Amino acid sequence: MNRIVSVVVVGLLVLVFLGLGVPAIMRWRTLAERTRCEDHMRVVAVRTSEYAQREKAFPPGTAFVKDRPQEKRVSWIVFLLPTLGYPEQAKQIDRSEAWDAEVNRRPGSILIKSLVCPSLIDATMSDGYGALHYPGVAGVGTNAATFDRSDPHAGIFGYDAATPVEAVKDGTTNVLLLLETTRNIGPWIAGGPTSVRPVDPKEQPYFGEGRPFGGAHRGGANAAFADGHCRFLSEKISPTVLEMLAGMADGQSDPGP
Repeated sequence: MNRIVSVVVVGLLVLVFLGLGVPAIMRWRTLAERTRCEDHMRVVAVRTSEYAQREKAFPPGTAFVKDRPQEKRVSWIVFLLPTLGYPEQAKQIDRSEAWDAEVNRRPGSILIKSLVCPSLIDATMSDGYGALHYPGVAGVGTNAATFDRSDPHAGIFGYDAATPVEAVKDGTTNVLLLLETTRNIGPWIAGGPTSVRPVDPKEQPYFGEGRPFGGAHRGGANAAFADGHCRFLSEKISPTVLEMLAGMADGQSDPGP
């Protein structure tokens, strides 16, 4: 009889563990993955902020080459390579050539860990090139990356010009720099929509699997701001608030918890 009771007690304890322990472990794992992703994003954000302080402007969304489409130019990441720990690759890249030119293939194939979310281990490469999971925010509107730097709906990254720090009228702590994505992931070296994306009102809702941003972490997405700090934005954030955070001179708002 005592043996039967012992078996029953052990069985009940196992059920309790499964009912309480496993969900707790899953929540911990989810938070841990989200935090690791944020740590990677923070490296990029801080280096970009340091670049802006040094140069008095944020890097242009692409390395401008006259008569070359934005999507064929090299991206803003190239300007950060030395401070991301890849000075040799920075020297090897020819900014006057297309991102997929043969001369740029070898340096572009480098996987830069700080550019990818650890949760997306199957999406760290794109057609033989290192991937980018944290595109720069272009502002509000389908063609925001082409807006003049004085446009109130323009964001930190424009295709053809660097953004002066003084143009960030809403303050660098209130303007989005990066948003993580799982959609249309491409090479970090590639200019255009692979590395610079707008917050487009036509694309609401903004967060979630298959949506413009987020998709890697339950409940929202990691975001970086122009001063280098990062935080997790809830998928319940008001679309209007997200749009205000994307524009650098359209009024400021706090994203909330």
